[in-house]
Amino acid sequence: MDFKIFLFLTAIFMIVGVTVSTATTNPTAPRAYRPRINTTAGVCELEVPIVNILPPELKHTAHTIRGNGSAPGFSKIKICCSGYKIVAHTPFHCTPDCPSGCGLGNCTAPNVCTCNKGAGFGPDGKCISVCPGRCLNGQCYGNFCNCNSGFVLEPNGRYCTGGCTRNCGPGGQCVGNNQCSCLSGFALNSQGTCQMICAPGFQQMGSACEPLCPKGCVNGECVAPGQCRCKSGYALNSSKVCAPKCSQPCYNGFCSAPNVCTCKEGYIKDATSRNGNRCIAYCAAGCPNGTCSAPNFCICKQGYIKQSKGSNVCVKQ
Repeated sequence: MDFKIFLFLTAIFMIVGVTVSTATTNPTAPRAYRPRINTTAGVCELEVPIVNILPPELKHTAHTIRGNGSAPGFSKIKICCSGYKIVAHTPFHCTPDCPSGCGLGNCTAPNVCTCNKGAGFGPDGKCISVCPGRCLNGQCYGNFCNCNSGFVLEPNGRYCTGGCTRNCGPGGQCVGNNQCSCLSGFALNSQGTCQMICAPGFQQMGSACEPLCPKGCVNGECVAPGQCRCKSGYALNSSKVCAPKCSQPCYNGFCSAPNVCTCKEGYIKDATSRNGNRCIAYCAAGCPNGTCSAPNFCICKQGYIKQSKGSNVCVKQ
């Protein structure tokens, strides 16, 4: 064999894993292809006749080529298994193949994509950006909402607004042309803005639905439609109003605050009352020789009479 040809042949067979010998076995004898043998990392081995991998000028040599196969004339070659593609020859290395690509992700198995953080699968199976909101009136790029022409991004970065002369409300977004689109739980009102949908007996208060008490709940809070819960020191009276409570009754007065009695007009607090809950009549001019029994009205003591009709002065009979 020519020395140059021998060197060329040896170099090729070192790549595919065959050796050269001078055995006399016919290398072109018919033999079936061997099945592939799976190894690791997508690399398979295949037994083929050596003549199939020889350059043309060596296929009819008089010398027998001996490979590393299971029989003379056959050799094992490394190939990428189905679903894998070659990325390096030395060392031989294969990687999973996703012919359509993965977009914002990596091909982790044949035709299987794993998306990067912040990305998800699109309709075509590729990994695409997933924006934090619906990106209404815009396009999602690189996990950010890029607004369409004529729209601007809201501060929350979730929606693009524009084209509305009025505010759509906390539960709506402008979809252009002065049209508002309401979120779940909201509906368009007569002004064309989004209003929270509250159950009967409730009303919208800020961003929530609160129970409604038509008469109000002074000194209390509305805890259910038409139902008040009184503050400490107050109780519902016959009129369903939270009124102050006094532990002792108020004589000639009324309970004006928790445990506070206020005297009626014409009465003053009795200084001898220990609890301050008793009021007595007041006579501005006093009642000489008598007792003030009602506002500005005196009753004379025994043996005394009124000086004149309507007078509060008592004199001896």
